[in-house]
Amino acid sequence: MSKKRARPARGQSLPPGAGGAPRENAPVQQQPPLQANQPVKKRRKPPAQPLSRSERQRRQVRRSFRRKWTRRILFFLLTCGLAFLAVTVFFQIRSVQITGTAHYSAEELAKSLGVEEGDNLFTFRASSLERALLAQYPYLSEVSVTRQLPDTLIVTATDAVPAVALSLQSGGYYLMDAHGKLLEQVAAIPEGVASVTGVSLRAGQPGQQLTVEDTDRAGILIDLTEELTRQGMMGDVDFINVSALYDVRFSYQERLDVRLGEAVQLTDKLRMLGRIVQDELSPSDMNTVYLSDPATVYCPPTTQEQIQQSAQPLEDSIPPDIGVDGGTSSPS
Repeated sequence: MSKKRARPARGQSLPPGAGGAPRENAPVQQQPPLQANQPVKKRRKPPAQPLSRSERQRRQVRRSFRRKWTRRILFFLLTCGLAFLAVTVFFQIRSVQITGTAHYSAEELAKSLGVEEGDNLFTFRASSLERALLAQYPYLSEVSVTRQLPDTLIVTATDAVPAVALSLQSGGYYLMDAHGKLLEQVAAIPEGVASVTGVSLRAGQPGQQLTVEDTDRAGILIDLTEELTRQGMMGDVDFINVSALYDVRFSYQERLDVRLGEAVQLTDKLRMLGRIVQDELSPSDMNTVYLSDPATVYCPPTTQEQIQQSAQPLEDSIPPDIGVDGGTSSPS
């Protein structure tokens, strides 16, 4: 029989080493090893503390920021990949369509275009090609370079229209368009081009712009030709006389001697001229039209000889007998 340990009486203490208290040098009992199929008990994690509202908002902002930059990076990589494919594989030029002009053939323009079949449609700037052609071919007024997907380049060129002929000091004339661009030197004035009195050039270069270095009348002349072109009148002008700044003149439809006074309010003056021609004068009338003031117009009759005389050079100083309306003032 096993011996029972004596329990101390109430108030008595156990001697050292007696009872259930382990001795100081007593060996530590080892836990038995776990069996292979014995389940492992997981320690429970302490419940997570609820996040504050501000912390939830900060985490949401960080997640949104990461998602936004992830989308941007993916979009950038996709764009780079598509651009690489477009340059190397897609959009190669298979056809170049060029519309020539009366002065320059399509073959001539193609040689200076700098683009050939097999090049990519998007490896050049259309505006750069347009400027290069305009600089090389001075008679061109407009050049349009457009892309037609997937593989066609279209080039459309338009010649400039000579508006006036400027006399050269060495003889002959230089044709100029309505915007002041010198086009070519000719021996005689072509039909449909207005002569200019008051401007004489020492020399000219095709494609050069008329400036005040060539003549102090450059600004007045270009302002007038541009406004006549805008209002559809330039084709009916026979001569322009800018020899006197106080009395700018031109002939219209070979029967009207138009006197503008100073070259100001050109839009209003030419609109008034159009209304007079349409509503006040018959097609057979031959008149001098004083338009110094577009609100007050004076149209006395004249002759063909007097109209041709108006094309002669004038003194560039206001004579004492010239009134404010460009007419002759009567003595008092």
